[in-house]
Amino acid sequence: MDDFGTGYSSLGYLLSFPFHRIKIDRSFILGLADKDEARAIVRATVDLARSLSMRVTAEGVETAEQLQQVRILGCTEIQGYLLNAPRPAAEILQLLASSPERVAPSAAPKMSATRKNGRMCHVRPDLTCNRRLTERECDVLQGIMAGESSEESACQLNKKRQLIEDYRERIKQKVGANNLNEVIQIMMTKGCSGVERKRAMG
Repeated sequence: MDDFGTGYSSLGYLLSFPFHRIKIDRSFILGLADKDEARAIVRATVDLARSLSMRVTAEGVETAEQLQQVRILGCTEIQGYLLNAPRPAAEILQLLASSPERVAPSAAPKMSATRKNGRMCHVRPDLTCNRRLTERECDVLQGIMAGESSEESACQLNKKRQLIEDYRERIKQKVGANNLNEVIQIMMTKGCSGVERKRAMG
């Protein structure tokens, strides 16, 4: 459902149609910096989507600050000028074809968004899976992207908290991040295929 929270996007439609994704209208994203009401609406929308097993996308993310804010509020997907400006269809095809991290247009119809075929990224279905992370690490990464604490992820995955924290450390190393905020930013911008940082020799 596009532009959720404005215009013709009614809550009743969630009962009438099989939506798989809610896209939060950009007007709420623009208000995050100075409006408590906007933050409350975004958080409520994220909680609603999670309860209905739907994906949630924040529209109109244009700055790193907005990215950080929507991440804190639980959004795991974004669209907006921070990633790229709108382009003609022909340029999009060229962009996809020239980027090894993207799904090739000719291959896209053959792929499904499920984990079973192992060909698409579990956290970023718009990217091909490079198998940099194990299946369990992908599960833990989903919790990171959703803003879960180690304890919350441990409950969700029925694992010990220390094991979740160990997975989190591995994820940071594999994607080349110093902290969880960097993990989220890397995943939002390019997926887990970043080159691992070289460690300084002591």
